[in-house]
Amino acid sequence: VHQTTFVVRCLKWLQSRYTSHSMGITIVGHSMGGLVALAALSNAIKYLDIDRDAVGLVITLASPHSRAPLMTQPAMARFYASLQSRAGSLHVPTVSISGGWKDLQVPSSMVLLPGQTSTVT
Repeated sequence: VHQTTFVVRCLKWLQSRYTSHSMGITIVGHSMGGLVALAALSNAIKYLDIDRDAVGLVITLASPHSRAPLMTQPAMARFYASLQSRAGSLHVPTVSISGGWKDLQVPSSMVLLPGQTSTVT
């Protein structure tokens, strides 16, 4: 929750400073940072903290979209459930890049975005 709040504040600041954003802001997040970025963007749009077109692209790097590599806390399960329930509501182009076949912690099957059924290798 703290991380998403921080990212929302950053997005609001960027939008206020760069009002002529013809291409929009590009967000890049690695691992859980990619999930935090998507959650923050979803919250910011839902609560009208930023314009719907303020963000033009989200890139996630080795972000485990389908499930956490190790689910240790109930809060993590709630976070994933929340992300899944909002999947597809962003309408922002999102690119998910895996760590490749050598990434043993977050394999390619875990970086699939909701609704995506295959990866490009």
